[in-house]
Amino acid sequence: MAIKANSAVKIISISLVFFLILVQLIYLLNLFVIFEKGKTSPVQEPGYEFTELKLKLKDTGRVGFITDKDMSPEGNDGKFLEAQYILAPMVLELGNSANRFTIVDSSNLTRGLAMAENIGAVPVHVTPYGKILAEKGH
Repeated sequence: MAIKANSAVKIISISLVFFLILVQLIYLLNLFVIFEKGKTSPVQEPGYEFTELKLKLKDTGRVGFITDKDMSPEGNDGKFLEAQYILAPMVLELGNSANRFTIVDSSNLTRGLAMAENIGAVPVHVTPYGKILAEKGH
């Protein structure tokens, strides 16, 4: 009987050790997940996509802004307002391509380059975000 009791104690001890190891692994996994969720990415200022253009348009009073995107109140992505915010005090004129400089905000770069060509302007700068600065009479 003592041998059976000894075996039972060993089995319980091994089971307890296994259980404690399993609990520690789950705890460490949860710590890892919590740590990863706690990481934050830097907050981007609205209009950061247009920041490069501010230097290029220094001392320019009015700039045209054309887009192929939906500008209705319901479908507007807000990029025109963001550009106004970043480029202020410069005046952006939505839909006006008669100015010397025009910002082209299109759904893709190929289409944006075609839009610049259609208004008789030459792309002078393209941002990493696909925003095109086009100039007439270059």
